[in-house]
Amino acid sequence: MKRIGVLLVFGCAVLVFGARAAAQGLDWDIDSFAVEIDVRDDASMLVRETIVADFSREGHRGIFREIPTRYRRSGSSFDMRLRVLAVEDGEGVARRWVSTREGGDLRLRIGRADRTLTGRQVYVIVYEVERGLLGFETHDELYWNATGTGWPVPIERATCRVTLPEGVDVDSVRAQSYVGSFGSSLAGPEPSVDGRTVRFGVDGSLRSREGLTVVVGWAPGAVAHADLGRRLGWFVADNWVVAVPFVTAPLLFLLWWKRGRDQGTPGSVVVQYAAPEGLSPLQLGTLIDQRVDTRDVTAALVGLAVRGYLRIDASATSADGRVKAKQVKLTKLREPDEAMTDAERMLLNKVFAESREVKLSGLQHKFYAYLPKLADKTYDALVEAGYYASSPAGVRGGWLAAGVFWAIVCVVGAIVAVRVEGLPPVPWIIAAVLTAPQLPIVARFMPRRTAKGRRAVEAVKGLEEYIVRAERGELEARAGKEGFQPHFESLLPYALALGLVEEWGEKFEGLFVPEPEWYVGPSGAAWTTALWAAHLGRTTDSMGSTMVSTPRSSGGGGSSFGSGGSGFSGGFSGGGGGGGGGGAW
Repeated sequence: MKRIGVLLVFGCAVLVFGARAAAQGLDWDIDSFAVEIDVRDDASMLVRETIVADFSREGHRGIFREIPTRYRRSGSSFDMRLRVLAVEDGEGVARRWVSTREGGDLRLRIGRADRTLTGRQVYVIVYEVERGLLGFETHDELYWNATGTGWPVPIERATCRVTLPEGVDVDSVRAQSYVGSFGSSLAGPEPSVDGRTVRFGVDGSLRSREGLTVVVGWAPGAVAHADLGRRLGWFVADNWVVAVPFVTAPLLFLLWWKRGRDQGTPGSVVVQYAAPEGLSPLQLGTLIDQRVDTRDVTAALVGLAVRGYLRIDASATSADGRVKAKQVKLTKLREPDEAMTDAERMLLNKVFAESREVKLSGLQHKFYAYLPKLADKTYDALVEAGYYASSPAGVRGGWLAAGVFWAIVCVVGAIVAVRVEGLPPVPWIIAAVLTAPQLPIVARFMPRRTAKGRRAVEAVKGLEEYIVRAERGELEARAGKEGFQPHFESLLPYALALGLVEEWGEKFEGLFVPEPEWYVGPSGAAWTTALWAAHLGRTTDSMGSTMVSTPRSSGGGGSSFGSGGSGFSGGFSGGGGGGGGGGAW
């Protein structure tokens, strides 16, 4: 009997750990990933990564590390200067490594082809970085993708320590972090700020393709950024054929001036107390930025919920109070009718295509396939209503096609010129091709609103003014016999489409607004319009990212450092400099 018990325990262990390994799909793990960043007073950084890999299940020659160094910023190339100083084990003994440049990444392959390693292996990578900091008028900032989101295996423990230079105003230091897969805006645990040192960690482990991104800001003056001459030198080195776009850019601007500007005469913005008549939340959000995005889709869902077509249940939360996005439940209450737009009807039908009750997990990697058709219906409705002369998508598509055609013409023309003139080919080809990307850029601005569309946009801006600046007296003046709730809910979907849901909720603080029946929030939570609106905003953000998610293709993690934007406003996991990923070989 004792022998049978031992065998049963052993069998269970094999099943548990075998299932874990199979779920991961790989034969190694990262036990810990510790990043130490020393910011220097000359605006450079010294970065030390300590990666502990577990090769217990199967031996490997080593690991490879990919770090993005080339980004897109303000329409031009931006090369971060990165120099590897050392690659060692945990005892300071040098490891063999080879570096290569692949696209915009620096790739380090660590290990020897003739030697297989097993067990826990420590890899210490030390490198220095130039052009890794962001400078703003109000503060200097480190926005850094500490671990990268391109690792195919889980990271059991991730930490980051940032040390700022002497002379920094310690009272001005602020920090935050983001965790999750690339693009996630989920805030990480509260960082620890101790003078010039900021420490970050992650609650629990990071799953495959998830990472930790850190943001640290401080008052300007502690670091000396490069002067104008050096910045211009870097720019020319990164974009040495910049002359050609400067020739074509004015021509394209003139074309936009003639064909792309909105029709009609600009008018003044007057405060509006309701959305423009006939515009759904989806159409309003599309009219403002001329494209259908996830915020517009989730605003449409909330609009349908307000009108009684569905109920949103976001009561499932984690231990720390975060919404469990995939557990958000949508329940269909009414069938589509003539009061809905074609796009709203399609949205309701596709969300509930299989059942009257669906969780967001059931829409993940599926619903994205309907978005192009949903966008087309929205554009067509705006054209039919007279807000556009032509579909914005069609206009953009035409200009993108023109860009492709122009690139082909330029390359062929450049090759002919080289053969005839006998000139070096590379500069001519690059100079010719660089004019073509300007057309896709211009394509963004070429959709042209009619005079009616221009007036509608001005009305929407007036509505924004009201949502942001509404005073108690104005709200009371618009409260009918049924109280404040009808007015609050009537503009709620539009506030979502405009990214102002929290501001709208705050306006009703202290006023009696019953909790909406169409939305189920966390049980036991205090009910105020401000807290409720903030929770709704987080829920719809999660809904949007889940509904538009596509099956992940093969490849490493990305980075968006090229935006040059602050990590404190619109930051996300995978944003900032650094990052990338790696693997074992």
